[in-house]
Amino acid sequence: MSKPTRPLNAQTYVAYALPVTVAAVALSSVTQQSNLNALYTTMILSVPVGGTPVFMGNANVASASGNGLQIPAGVPIVLSLGNEREIYELERAVTQDWTCNVFEIPFVVWDTSQIYFAAAAPQTMGVILFAEVFV
Repeated sequence: MSKPTRPLNAQTYVAYALPVTVAAVALSSVTQQSNLNALYTTMILSVPVGGTPVFMGNANVASASGNGLQIPAGVPIVLSLGNEREIYELERAVTQDWTCNVFEIPFVVWDTSQIYFAAAAPQTMGVILFAEVFV
């Protein structure tokens, strides 16, 4: 049985170490592509074994108040956004001759400039950001 030939696209990602301090540090502080056009839909966050928990939140996140998502040491977490796959290109072609408005659903991505981390003691955590291949 022969299999159909399909084009291949490689999953792209950016991996780096993020220095986290007691003061809130933006996720975008070390990545070169911190805008929405980078199309990050999934991230893996990891605090090394032996480190202190890191808290994820907005610019006001603080370890002392615990006002964020706690990332425990030694337990990597995956955060992923779900975008429903639709064939909007066909919708546009079908409706272009009609006098109706085409409903365009936005594509949801992570804004790394709005995600911050703080820890009880300075340390480095691992971050991997995965970009969406198909839009």
